[in-house]
Amino acid sequence: MHTIKSMTLVTSCLLALPICAQAGEKETIKYRENNMEIIGAHMNSIVAIIKEQVPHKEHLTAHANGLSAAAKMSSAAFKEKTSGGDTTAKDTIWSDSAKFDEAMQMLLTSTAKLETAAASGDMPAVQAAVGDVGKSCKNCHDTFRNKK
Repeated sequence: MHTIKSMTLVTSCLLALPICAQAGEKETIKYRENNMEIIGAHMNSIVAIIKEQVPHKEHLTAHANGLSAAAKMSSAAFKEKTSGGDTTAKDTIWSDSAKFDEAMQMLLTSTAKLETAAASGDMPAVQAAVGDVGKSCKNCHDTFRNKK
């Protein structure tokens, strides 16, 4: 009787593996989307501050730091290849990983410069750095993201 229960348990676990893999892929995609939304939210907040649409100049450094921190997680968030699912990521992220790594490095470099500029309080430097971050985002999206 114990052997039958053990075999039933093992069989159930083996049958569940594809379901677990699918759930993992779905969560991987959602994690990446959340990370990109964080980047977008910090950028939108920074732009609102430098355009003086909001009176929160004292938050600029915190947003720049948050943006840089999220950028540092982006590359790792895309290491695991997903196939299918509800995503705008192109397969070239994994088939041309060297080019994707270059795009990620461009993001890291530009967000680090923005952090430095924000900490200095030099608004023209902040504006230039925001432009560079925007260019790195556009470059990656144009190359590695399907349009919605």
